[in-house]
Amino acid sequence: MLDIDPYENKMERLRRAVVWGPGSLAPNIRQEISEGSYSSSPLGAFARKVAEHAFLVNDDDIQDLHRAHYSDDQIFEAAVSAALGAGLYRLKCVLTLLRAK
Repeated sequence: MLDIDPYENKMERLRRAVVWGPGSLAPNIRQEISEGSYSSSPLGAFARKVAEHAFLVNDDDIQDLHRAHYSDDQIFEAAVSAALGAGLYRLKCVLTLLRAK
């Protein structure tokens, strides 16, 4: 059986730091984004795009968020939260498959 406890602990510490650490976006918003719960706001649409199709994010997406009065720090925090959440979800899926073997 694959022993991943040390990695799970590290990933949980990383998640807590991103979601609950100091930032420009409220922690509850970062948490929702990291859990894949996206609002219908421009920031929610951006977070979904980062999580599902990061390679499609472009300057227009950032300009749209600036027009919606989001700061660069808030945009960055949303992107990190979305990427982390998507990455942890994918990791969990892979580890579940590995454990099943």
